[in-house]
Amino acid sequence: MVAVLRKLGLVLDRLHREARAVRVFFRDDDVDDDEDSLRALVDLFLERGIALNLAVIPGRLTRQGASLLHNYLREGPQLIGLDQHGFIHVNHEKAGRKCEFGPSRSFDRQRSDIAAGRRLLEAEFGERVSRVFVPPWNRCTPSTRRALVELGFSAISHWRASESAACESTDALIELPATLDPYRWKQGPEPKSEVEIFRDLVTQLEAGGVIGVMLHHKVMDVDARAMIARLLDVLAASTVVRFYRFSDLLQQR
Repeated sequence: MVAVLRKLGLVLDRLHREARAVRVFFRDDDVDDDEDSLRALVDLFLERGIALNLAVIPGRLTRQGASLLHNYLREGPQLIGLDQHGFIHVNHEKAGRKCEFGPSRSFDRQRSDIAAGRRLLEAEFGERVSRVFVPPWNRCTPSTRRALVELGFSAISHWRASESAACESTDALIELPATLDPYRWKQGPEPKSEVEIFRDLVTQLEAGGVIGVMLHHKVMDVDARAMIARLLDVLAASTVVRFYRFSDLLQQR
């Protein structure tokens, strides 16, 4: 770990000398209720004054969950971003990978669900909801994208584009992919080592581009949150790192 942190420091120092800013966003998925794990994670960001994007499941958002989000919006109005995470986050595929907006669903059905979710979030939060769509399981189809464009969405945030070919297109949607995941998911959530996560961060810093960290508060324990806290502190200590909500990134386009 010492060697990885030394390499990270060298990379950040070089970027500082080159006057190159690093854009970073954090996206926490599956927000739907008032949970201790959600409170603990969001508090890490608010205590440090760092932006956090919350991907909210419209059809599963409880009154308690909505109340908590309103409180966070009042506490950190420039730090908390609200984004639509599907509709009810349910798998509709009978075969293959899980997907809410997958190949077995027609354009009309997909559009109807996305629009219904949008209405729910706007009725609760108004203009505080971004025009960014986060597809459950980071998967979608060209029909999904077409529906998003028709419904006035500006961007989509899934997993890095190279691994989400079905979500790629030539339409006008801006890509805001997550690029760093602290977990493996093939056999259920398995946390990566801290060394692996920081090594991946170094690689992405050297490659350039926006770095997007994908989080899932529901599976994060005390140790996982402590690792994220250390990651935040290391990045925040650098003069070249900037943290963004999706809405802020879109304004820079």
